[in-house]
Amino acid sequence: MLLVTVCLLPALADTGDDATAEYRTRRAAISDDDAGALCRLALWCSRHGLAGSMKACFEDALKADPESLAARRGLGYEKVAGRWLRGPALKKVRGLVHLEGRWVLREEAIAHGARRREAILADEKRREAVARATHLVRSLGSANAGSREGARKALQALDAKTTFRPLVAALNCSGPAAMRRGAVEVLASYRPCESLRPLVRASITDPDPSVRQAALTAVRGMNVPGKLAPYVTALGSLRPQIRQNAIEAIGRLGDIRGVRVLIRHWEQWGGGTPRSFVYLGTHTSFIQDFDVEVAATAFIADPTIGTLQDGTVLDARVIGTDRRLTTVERGFLRRALVELAGVDLGEDVKAWGSWEVKHRGREQAKAVTALPKGR
Repeated sequence: MLLVTVCLLPALADTGDDATAEYRTRRAAISDDDAGALCRLALWCSRHGLAGSMKACFEDALKADPESLAARRGLGYEKVAGRWLRGPALKKVRGLVHLEGRWVLREEAIAHGARRREAILADEKRREAVARATHLVRSLGSANAGSREGARKALQALDAKTTFRPLVAALNCSGPAAMRRGAVEVLASYRPCESLRPLVRASITDPDPSVRQAALTAVRGMNVPGKLAPYVTALGSLRPQIRQNAIEAIGRLGDIRGVRVLIRHWEQWGGGTPRSFVYLGTHTSFIQDFDVEVAATAFIADPTIGTLQDGTVLDARVIGTDRRLTTVERGFLRRALVELAGVDLGEDVKAWGSWEVKHRGREQAKAVTALPKGR
């Protein structure tokens, strides 16, 4: 019996039609019952990148000699307990099981099943906990004060991972304002990295002033940098109410750097422009006189043209150069600046700008002991 050692050689680049033509020539010269020559041709195909032809040669060699070790190895067979096996049958004999598209040890499959059951059980428990947290969040809007307080304490005792989504969902819904205030109080007890973003959003977008005030109080009490930035971003909103809420929040945040932000917002839309005027009038031309020159044979008279002007000049103060900055918003800006700076410089933005330049070194937040009760 002819034994051919099968070695794994790196496949060369496919030479295209030339390699295929040569393969056909070589194959035609080999008899169908010559298993050794067919195996050698299969190795030649492997070196020249003809995978399909290589497999065909090994299969032909196996037909010629069913016990050809080279052909069996080339086709992936192994002899186990007197039987040639390959593919799934061989893997099963080796003790492997099919799991999610791959073959793994039976012990690994058992461990995977246990982990999956644990995950399913944990997911069920998490769903139950989220459902309970959702019920407690709704109880925050109860008319009974005792029920609200009990729900708040129960929520604070639960894991933040369980209660965070229901609390944020409550802030984004149109439920009772008491429920949203309660959600703000619970979120305020969490770490700033978790609660800062929803609290900032609530302090700007919530329609109820008491909810916005509670959220802003929570944000102001957090010792984290960059609290001013989202409010500055909100000043660019196309919705006037959002801009006004952001202006109020900057005034109450207690960060002295907000003075510069508000002044720049004021100036950006025409707050620092000078006065302007409009002239409405008419110009009337007439012949005022003639300049006469005497020549040798003629008199030349050039007319002198005069102009009469009549009209009205209307002096006006520029309120703003963009429709977004209205008189109402100017009032919000002034009140916020008064609250931050502690002085009232009126509606002259240049005076506010001079004050800001003079106090620019005060980069730390002002020590504000209490928020105003209302406007």
